Amino acid sequence: MIQNLKKRCKRLPVFRDLNRLKGEYSMEELTQHAKDLVECLGGTAVGIATNQTLEGGPPSSDLRYVLPGARSAIVFGVPLEQGFIEPFLKKEDHDSHALNNVRTNTLVSGIACEVANFLMQI
Repeated sequence: MIQNLKKRCKRLPVFRDLNRLKGEYSMEELTQHAKDLVECLGGTAVGIATNQTLEGGPPSSDLRYVLPGARSAIVFGVPLEQGFIEPFLKKEDHDSHALNNVRTNTLVSGIACEVANFLMQI
């Protein structure tokens, strides 16, 4: 897994002067950087959801429900360890899946925090 992260992180640009980011990079470049950052940190699927793409869902799928004025959100996934799911469902091993679930959710929270920190700096 570490080798895969190193490969993914090689393409991640380093923004040395974050004050220059405002206006110097296009929205597409910043979007790509945010997506690359998520992948570098361990996200396996990443995209951008907009109010239009979420239209027709329940009220909670409206981004403005959580953050008034929001027009888009970075969405990503991190998989659970597949080998722990079947023993969990067979009621053979609850602990391994539960621990993996906690660790995965901790990783997801960390990725979200890093992306939020990046976005707050620009």
